[in-house]
Amino acid sequence: ISSITITPEEESGSTNIGDALMRAREEFKSTRHNSEARKVSILLTDGRATFPNILEGEKAAVLEAENARAENIESFAIGLGTAVNESFLKGSIASKSENYYHSATAEELSGIYTEVARSICPEKTYLTKIFIRASDVTR
Repeated sequence: ISSITITPEEESGSTNIGDALMRAREEFKSTRHNSEARKVSILLTDGRATFPNILEGEKAAVLEAENARAENIESFAIGLGTAVNESFLKGSIASKSENYYHSATAEELSGIYTEVARSICPEKTYLTKIFIRASDVTR
């Protein structure tokens, strides 16, 4: 995590937030999901839903966030970088405004993940492990 960087030059690519949220919802329906476990998703993003384009990307992301809420999935959103659309992530993607975090640098991510883990499991001892799963946005 500490080696993740998003520079302003890299913030011009395509980010398919809607697809990421849809895949998270699908994972909760898979055989790998423990039906006794709480449904929580954490989205780490540059904060701009730009795939297939900004207007359609945001519409798709909002629809998938609404679907997640309807399926009782608690969503956290972490915007990484300097050009994050914070109002979009806080108001439309995170299931509540306090579930949104901004991280200007990768060094801040560990503390944010620890804070998220504490809010999810406040009375338990836990270890935070982060698994990064890249996805092909051209799908």
